Amino acid sequence: MFNSLIAYDKSELRKKKVISASKKLFKNGVIGEEQLEKINEAYASKIYSPPVLMKLALYMLSVIALSFGLGLTALSGIIEYQFISLILGVLLLFFTEKLFIKDNFHFRSGVTEAGIYTGLSLLAYGILGFETDSVLLYLLVGFVLSAIAAVRYLDRFALLAALGFLGGIIFNTVTEIGGTTEALLPFIFFAFFALIYWLTERFERKFSDVIYRDHFTVLKYLCLILIYVSVNYYVVRELSIELMGLNLSDQNDIPFAGLFYILTICIPLGYLIWGIKNRSILFIRVALLTITLSFVTFQYYFMPNAVMAAVTVAGGFLILVAVGLFNYLKQAPSGYTSDKLLDDTLGSKNFAAIIASQTLGGNASNLSSGDAEQAGFNEGFGDGGFGGGGADSNW
Repeated sequence: MFNSLIAYDKSELRKKKVISASKKLFKNGVIGEEQLEKINEAYASKIYSPPVLMKLALYMLSVIALSFGLGLTALSGIIEYQFISLILGVLLLFFTEKLFIKDNFHFRSGVTEAGIYTGLSLLAYGILGFETDSVLLYLLVGFVLSAIAAVRYLDRFALLAALGFLGGIIFNTVTEIGGTTEALLPFIFFAFFALIYWLTERFERKFSDVIYRDHFTVLKYLCLILIYVSVNYYVVRELSIELMGLNLSDQNDIPFAGLFYILTICIPLGYLIWGIKNRSILFIRVALLTITLSFVTFQYYFMPNAVMAAVTVAGGFLILVAVGLFNYLKQAPSGYTSDKLLDDTLGSKNFAAIIASQTLGGNASNLSSGDAEQAGFNEGFGDGGFGGGGADSNW
């Protein structure tokens, strides 16, 4: 179902992924220049996706051009009507998709983002008019439009926005109810983001196509961070003061303070232990980030005048953890070591077969969806895990 919603040529996107992964393998000395040339020739993609600086330049130029056109429209008085804004938004999305995505194979080129974001903004104005007082309505419209953009245009910023709007909907609903429900807000967010992570894992197994992998990776990183943030002592305390009007003295503390202290310490350590045990770079990265945030949290309340000391201790601890992880993860039970951490690429035996076929002079046919599945692209690319099958896989 999701495949039919995507605006891009999926076979071309898969080819682009093969080329990108092959360049990483070449850079790390796993394959030779001749192999890389054969792969580039066999899986040549029409996709246009320029470097980051070029993307930014194209985005800025496109925004300036669109602003000029919309400015002329506004001066004529036409854009004041919501219905016209709605039509303009639909037309802009249509022309962006037809002219750049379909005909010229642009993918995250900067031009596409400018057209998509401007079109969605016009749609939002056409739907809302920005005259309603309902915050919930704004959040609902924002979530729907962001979710559509995240799926159809594989836009990661739209995915972030959709998750933010969804969190805003929960926050607004809970605060409107008030009372005891408001006091349970940290645990509601904790359960919500844990549920999103679990659903992401399930969907990733079901929709294992490589073109979705970036979305699953972003969602998992965000959910793990937000699970921690939702019960971080500093966040809970400050939001309790702002939302519930608590007037806390030095002798008083928030309800369940001990529980939030424990969670602020234990969640990062849990992430780290899980990441080491399962060779998951995703959990290890999030663990190191959240450990740093925990140091900052406790320094703020217990060592406010010893910032440098706290930073030094935190830095020393993280260095020790990094050195320990490096030495431990060099011992690879399945044959891989920390000397070659090439995302999930080497974890796919089928991807290795692709490399071998090019070395032995194998030919590549058109990369259709069925071909991609047979070639193992759905298994061979991930978020930087140490082994095949995603970030949470073993070596």
